[in-house]
Amino acid sequence: MLSKGVSATHAKGMLANIEEESGFYSDVIGDYGTSGGLFQHHDDRFSGLSNYSPGWKKDWKSQIDYALQEPLTSTYLNTNFSDPQDASEWFTINWENPSYSRQKAQERKLNVFKYNY
Repeated sequence: MLSKGVSATHAKGMLANIEEESGFYSDVIGDYGTSGGLFQHHDDRFSGLSNYSPGWKKDWKSQIDYALQEPLTSTYLNTNFSDPQDASEWFTINWENPSYSRQKAQERKLNVFKYNY
């Protein structure tokens, strides 16, 4: 992500979520077949990923590229966060939007301390 111009703060926020969504396994299928990939794109977003990258299961880079071009990602990348924890929290609540998003955001933001550049 850094090579694509994503700041370290934003990249760490995204990585903290990837870890929880897929454990960094690019081929993960979830939600009874309605979600997939690193970010566990769901429903229409999953269809979009499949169309964008037919070989997505083995192509983690295309999954990153797809996530970076999604409309909400530009809002995320243009937001100045005070630290990676805040970035992770925003990404969980607004971009991933899992069930119990606020609770999960608090858990996930602790992951950012694992990523050093």
